[in-house]
Amino acid sequence: MPQLVPRPLLTRAYARLEQSAAVAETSGPAIGGGLVLWIGAPFALLIDAVSYLISGVLMATVKHQPSDKVRPGPLGQQIKEGLQWVYQHQYLSILALNTHVWFLFHSMTMTVLVSFFLIELGFDASLFGFALAAAGVGAIAGTSLSSRAGERFGVGRAMAFSRILYAPAVILIALAPPAINSEPQNIAIIFAVVGQLLYGFSMGIEGPLEMGYRQFVTPSHLQGRMNASLRSINRSAVIIGAPLGGAIADGQGFLTALWISIAGLALCGLWFSLSSMRKAQIKEEI
Repeated sequence: MPQLVPRPLLTRAYARLEQSAAVAETSGPAIGGGLVLWIGAPFALLIDAVSYLISGVLMATVKHQPSDKVRPGPLGQQIKEGLQWVYQHQYLSILALNTHVWFLFHSMTMTVLVSFFLIELGFDASLFGFALAAAGVGAIAGTSLSSRAGERFGVGRAMAFSRILYAPAVILIALAPPAINSEPQNIAIIFAVVGQLLYGFSMGIEGPLEMGYRQFVTPSHLQGRMNASLRSINRSAVIIGAPLGGAIADGQGFLTALWISIAGLALCGLWFSLSSMRKAQIKEEI
């Protein structure tokens, strides 16, 4: 992306990308379900495979001027340079550490929510899909406002605001009344949808700002190493958080697992808001 658009416009560019992704993630499950009912699962998978081929062809047609190539050193040296850049930067280090912890509790939340919706709240397939789609709708709204929020309040403050919202979003879901016999879960679906909307909205606000800021402050020759450093540790946090959330839910119950993840998300929001990262400004780095 930094090779396609000017760096001051990275936040807006990522907002547009994440808007399209949110629309796709909202409509994709509904389209997939309809295709399975219409033509069967094997042919639906075939259409899905063709869509990846089309995506690859479109990517191959993108024209850009590649940046000057830098002769890479030994792999160990490259890893060291990436880690040093991320964890010695004034703001990027705080963003990275906070995001690692956020991924841990986010993965716990996502693991528990599926079973919580289906078992604890008694949602059928249609209500479950409706609740999941609400996060996509919230993400569309969030990405639409992301660049404006960054310009008006600053990248750091806008991201701090979004991180604070995650805990209240999951609290709403945790407060949904459980299933009783076969009574309609009208109140529960309202709590679930509003919570999912707020969660998706938070991710929509934050995503473009985080990606734009990370790539704005990083030199071209360190872009890959910066992304590799962050993504590898973030994914490691998911590997820990997802089974941990499932184990707590099995042993202590869904609500206990959700409240632990809520406490973790609240800690991330408070930590981010009180850190110097809230002062980060893309304009200050120009």
